[in-house]
Amino acid sequence: MRLLLLLFIGFFSINLAAQDNDDFAFYQASTLYKKGEFELKAFQSLYQQDQKNGFDSYTTRSSYFSSFNQFLFGTDKRLNYGFDVVFKSNLIDATLDQSRFEVLKFSQKEHFQLLDCTEERAANSPNSLCRAAGELVEQDTLRNYNGDVLLTRNQIGLSHFGPKIKFHPVKKWTNVTLQQTLYIPIQKHVDGQTVSFTQLFIDKKLNDKNFLFIEASLWTTVAPDFRVLPLIKGFYSFLPTERWTVYAMTTLPVELGLGTKYRLTPDLELEFLYTKYLPIEKILGDRNALTFNVGVRWTKL
Repeated sequence: MRLLLLLFIGFFSINLAAQDNDDFAFYQASTLYKKGEFELKAFQSLYQQDQKNGFDSYTTRSSYFSSFNQFLFGTDKRLNYGFDVVFKSNLIDATLDQSRFEVLKFSQKEHFQLLDCTEERAANSPNSLCRAAGELVEQDTLRNYNGDVLLTRNQIGLSHFGPKIKFHPVKKWTNVTLQQTLYIPIQKHVDGQTVSFTQLFIDKKLNDKNFLFIEASLWTTVAPDFRVLPLIKGFYSFLPTERWTVYAMTTLPVELGLGTKYRLTPDLELEFLYTKYLPIEKILGDRNALTFNVGVRWTKL
């Protein structure tokens, strides 16, 4: 309901706009802020994946909600600095009959997940994921062929604090920016990973209404295990009006998405993005994944 209300406000506002205003400049990710300028952004991302987890006839759904609250400030040295505060809510191995947005209830608990079935099926398949009505089921009936117990878990809390810097690696390349963030875990029961996130932003203006943006990044888990995940993202943006931006994006080679941005004022922008992961078994296994994303950005220039 809140999402529909925001969309309605956006469409209503654009109908009130009688003419273009030069104050509505297109936001480019490679931009650095001058001294006294800053950016505040709240980006809410809900990632979901369905997979069997070793249970032949049973699929679970895991949902990971991440709230990235980002602050970026300019200096007189053409260097930007800031920090992220990350809040997470995870719902792992839930049943498919639960709402896709169950994770947004922000509860914290864990329990065994059981399926109801007939007494006949329970008697004939003692090791299946089912139970007769009113009967207790031994823990062994909850294990898949890997020996793992099907356990639904809820985790919620402030997961990371991330100091960061942003600058032009080559001074004359004003459309190329490097950003380095270090995510330090706060509540380790939510996410105990220490992560280094290196992002290279490249913007290209094709004309007044068409823009390209490329992000090449390294998501490096420093602890408890060392892992490096390279990522390449591409965005094509089209500006039908000064306030509206529609865009298509991809994370090579697995993710495709469509999004839109709307400028309520020259300083305030709303963003909506939906993405879907392609069923590439060698990369994703049997996971069927997608994301829902909502963002708000406020800039002070």
